[in-house]
Amino acid sequence: MLAELQRLQALIDTLTRTLQEARVENEALAARPTAAPEDPKLRETLAKSLERTRQLEQEVSNLTGRYESLALANQTMSTEMERLANELAQHALAKQALITERDALLQKNDHAKRKVEAIIQRLASLGQPAPSSTDAEPATDTESPT
Repeated sequence: MLAELQRLQALIDTLTRTLQEARVENEALAARPTAAPEDPKLRETLAKSLERTRQLEQEVSNLTGRYESLALANQTMSTEMERLANELAQHALAKQALITERDALLQKNDHAKRKVEAIIQRLASLGQPAPSSTDAEPATDTESPT
């Protein structure tokens, strides 16, 4: 996009110079002494110069409009790119916060797991059977009250 803008700017500059040259030529032709105002070559040259000047002015106008349109599009894209970069930075910060929170929760989970294992070992050392999910059977009362 930037290369296109630069190319259009160079083209506008070239056309502006050509237009200026045509204007100077037109003024020179108009300022010439009119020794023979009915000279067909002079009229033809003047008419061609005027027509070429109009064409160049129209082309400069068209290119200027296109340049302004591309410049606006470039500005819009730059603004959108900045917005997306800010959004990306916010997402990166949020991701980092979530990673930190996850690490903290994993450490907390490991700490709780070690505590439970320590409690189980203490219970085992006291002679009480450690509760396990696979060995757990429902307690039944073998003695019936009389």
